[in-house]
Amino acid sequence: MEVKVEILEKGIDKATVKELEKDIKKMIKLRLAKELLVKEWDRRFSRSKLTDRECIALGKKVNLAALERWKAEGWL
Repeated sequence: MEVKVEILEKGIDKATVKELEKDIKKMIKLRLAKELLVKEWDRRFSRSKLTDRECIALGKKVNLAALERWKAEGWL
């Protein structure tokens, strides 16, 4: 798959364009990873007896735990 982005602003230097390219690639990778995770979670939890509300509460706890770990690892 190829994604093309056209930058119409003429006064942008090459270094800024390179940074934008890196940022866009990261964003696309994160979005694709999220989509794959959601599909996998849907598959794994399709037979779960948890309610939607319980799943959301559990997800919030998992997100907070992940955030704390990322901070501890120095990733954030």
